[in-house]
Amino acid sequence: ILILSPDNPENHLRYAKAVFPCRKPCYIDKTFALDRATAEAIFAEAEKYGVPTFSSSALRFAAELRDITEPVQSVSVNGWGAFDIYTIHFTEIAVRLLGSEVDSVMVTNHTKNVTAALRYRDGRTASLNMFEVEGAPGFSVSVEWKENKPGTYLNLSRDFFMNLLSAVLDMFDGKGVPVKKEETIAVIALIEAIRRARETPFTLVKV
Repeated sequence: ILILSPDNPENHLRYAKAVFPCRKPCYIDKTFALDRATAEAIFAEAEKYGVPTFSSSALRFAAELRDITEPVQSVSVNGWGAFDIYTIHFTEIAVRLLGSEVDSVMVTNHTKNVTAALRYRDGRTASLNMFEVEGAPGFSVSVEWKENKPGTYLNLSRDFFMNLLSAVLDMFDGKGVPVKKEETIAVIALIEAIRRARETPFTLVKV
């Protein structure tokens, strides 16, 4: 089953409750939920019926990110889009590369363009630069490695939709869920925290 309601995540819990009793693997389009509590409720419903399920920004599956296995110290994610719909792409990339242990976030402006600074519990950092302007560039990531070597700049442009669809079909074929629920919950909690942080620029907000 595919739940395709990308711009209306407020409906996802209701839809999940309607289809999970069918006990079929289910992909839920991004953004998974509006807040951590709802994300946890959806996964609770999935566990109740034994339903394999996941959700993800397609950009998590970009070919340029697929082979990154070395420890990452810091990332800067750049891209475009309206905050309410596209923030998922930025947070998904950060969690994919640095993990889910985000401690706090700060937003440094109160405009349509959003810059969010993330601090992880172990001191690592990420910056998310979201441009809601005409002509903004596509998505890119600057990676600083833990090892002593030059950083890497990546334009995310290859195969992400096809790779996501392949991951969905693999789940339908019984090959497992490609994204841990803990990471998806962290992604949604981070979006929720950034939303709060926009109201008080230059103030750390706990995730």
